[in-house]
Amino acid sequence: MQKKPDDDLQDFLDAPGEGGVKAKLDDSELTEELPKGLQKVDLDLDDAPFLMDDEEEPAPAEAKPAPIVTEEEAVKAPWWKQKMILAAAGVLLLAVSGAAWFLLKKPPPPPAPAPQEVAAYAPEPQEPPPPPPPEELIVDFAPFVLEQQDPNGRPGLLAVKFSFVTTDPMAALMIGNNEKLRLVARDAIYYYLSNKSIVFLTDRKNADVLKKEVLDVLNGQMSGHDFDRVLIESYVGM
Repeated sequence: MQKKPDDDLQDFLDAPGEGGVKAKLDDSELTEELPKGLQKVDLDLDDAPFLMDDEEEPAPAEAKPAPIVTEEEAVKAPWWKQKMILAAAGVLLLAVSGAAWFLLKKPPPPPAPAPQEVAAYAPEPQEPPPPPPPEELIVDFAPFVLEQQDPNGRPGLLAVKFSFVTTDPMAALMIGNNEKLRLVARDAIYYYLSNKSIVFLTDRKNADVLKKEVLDVLNGQMSGHDFDRVLIESYVGM
C-alpha cells in the first residue's frame, strides 16, 4: 500500500531522536512549508452540516411469527381457555335454561267460556189505556101525570118522571135552549103514554120496553142528535 506524504511526516515525528526523545516541530512552521494541498484545514461542522454523517434510522422490528401450539401444549392449557370446552359449556347452559323455562312456564289460562246468547226480553207492547168515556149529559123532563082507569073501571092518576142521557152536547143544547122543541118532545111522549093501558104501565116486567119506546119517541124529534138512554126517576100511581 503506497504511503501518503502525511504518513511519512507522521512517522518522522514519531521516531525517537537522540536520547530517546521524540522531535517536536512547530506546527505553524511546518504548515507554512507544506504545500496548500497537504495542509490540514480545521472546519466547523456547524458551517458544513452536509459533512455530518446521517443518523441511521433503526430498522423496523421484524414481526415475530406466532408460536405454534402443539396438541400436547393445547391439552396442557387451562380448561377455561379451551374453545371446545367453552362451546360445550355454552350448549349445556342453553339446554339447562330451556328446560328450566319449559318446566317453570305457567300454563296458559283456560279460554274464557263463550258468552251465552241471552234472548233479549221484549216486553209485550202495552195497549194504551182506553180514552175516558165521554161525559154524559142529563136532561130532565117535568113529570107526566096521566088519567087512567083500573080494571074495575075506577079512575086513577099515574105520575111518571123521565130523565134523558146523551153524550152529544148538541142534543142537550137543543132540548135545553129550544123551548119549542122541548114542548113538541113532551107532547109526543105524553101521547104515547096515554095510549097505553094502566095494566101495561104498572107492570114492572114492561119497564125496559117502556123506556125503549119512550126513547124512540124523543129521538124522533131530535133531527139526528139522539139521546142514548132513559132514566125513570119516579113512577107513582094514585
